Amino acid sequence: MGAGVDEGARLRTGGGRLADEAGSIVQPTVFDQGDPTMRLAREQIFGPVLSRATG
Repeated sequence: MGAGVDEGARLRTGGGRLADEAGSIVQPTVFDQGDPTMRLAREQIFGPVLSRATG
């Protein structure tokens, strides 16, 4: 999630771990203001993550 923000995408909601779950379960997460060259768009993310590319 941090790579998306570091590369300029805007985190709209979510991104944190679920409080009552063990392991790497994350909240449903939405990014926007991304572009197709970002890692967020190019690499597979295992979780409820939506990335919206603009431009």
